[in-house]
Amino acid sequence: MADKERTVSSEWLELDDAEGTLKELEVLKTKNVSLIPPLLNAYLHHIAVTGDTEYSWELLRHLLKVKIESVVEEFLQISPIDEIPRCPNVERFNFAALKSFLLERLASYTR
Repeated sequence: MADKERTVSSEWLELDDAEGTLKELEVLKTKNVSLIPPLLNAYLHHIAVTGDTEYSWELLRHLLKVKIESVVEEFLQISPIDEIPRCPNVERFNFAALKSFLLERLASYTR
């Protein structure tokens, strides 16, 4: 897995397309796109590996919002809540509430 991480992160570094990444970030924000392009996925991985963000928080916030929404939706498709057996001593998990909570926290965070 470490080799894969280095490869993805180095793909972004090899591209070193700061202008292209900035353009993709702006397009993602202005057009309200729900799919993250491969360049931005590689950029997110680069941030995860290095902690180096390169761009303003306002641009990153929208990228993270789209990623959180995407991951939560993907998880719901893989593990539908209706298929989770009910347990009398455990409350039913509310994905919508968790998603709202995460997005509210993200919106309130200032750098």
